[in-house]
Amino acid sequence: MRTRKLAPIYSWIIIACLLASLCTSLTLTPRSAAQTNKLNKSASPVEQTESWYPLLSKYATDLTGRALKEDLSTARVHEADVARVITNLSLSTKTPVIVSESDLDREAIAAGVALKIAAGEVPDSLRHKRIYRLRLDALAKDAQTSEEFAGRVQAVLAEAAQAEGQIILFVDQLHEYAGARAAFSTSASLKQALENHRVQIIGGASPESYASYIAADETVAGLFQSILIDRFAG
Repeated sequence: MRTRKLAPIYSWIIIACLLASLCTSLTLTPRSAAQTNKLNKSASPVEQTESWYPLLSKYATDLTGRALKEDLSTARVHEADVARVITNLSLSTKTPVIVSESDLDREAIAAGVALKIAAGEVPDSLRHKRIYRLRLDALAKDAQTSEEFAGRVQAVLAEAAQAEGQIILFVDQLHEYAGARAAFSTSASLKQALENHRVQIIGGASPESYASYIAADETVAGLFQSILIDRFAG
């Protein structure tokens, strides 16, 4: 008889516990979602997809992304040159320019920097950054005037600047973007972005083009530091 009288009490206790558990779950779920959203917003560009950077995805190649996917390689002969560029990026106020006759060497060195970043083998100031190689052919495709080309460059620079210093642009054939040969508006845009520290770049140029169009142009020469590569090194 006693058991029968207590059974309803136990039933009510069980129901109350279930209700309390349900309320707790409903309370914590929005909080957990908010915490997840907060973590997603604070993710570094290395963890973000290319959809965050539509213009860079259109006009550039994500070298760091390729490195993280193990879809990028570089020759060991360039290890010392890669180290020089990394030192410049982390310590110097001037923009490094890889000066070499071979465009393949310049690209290999930029790829080497991307690989080091992906592996975490860089100073803290460069960790979690992402290197994009600008594609001159894509930027110039179907551009009817130099101003249209300049507009695309300006838009890419603006998008890179929104990443708050987490994007490094590898700009090969630098003389097409800055200096005496480049269109005035394009050169002015890049010069302003560098002076205001809105973007960080690694330049690339042949010895002749660097000497003729970059170093000889007083309006931009002071922004750059040449890193001369011996193509026969190693």
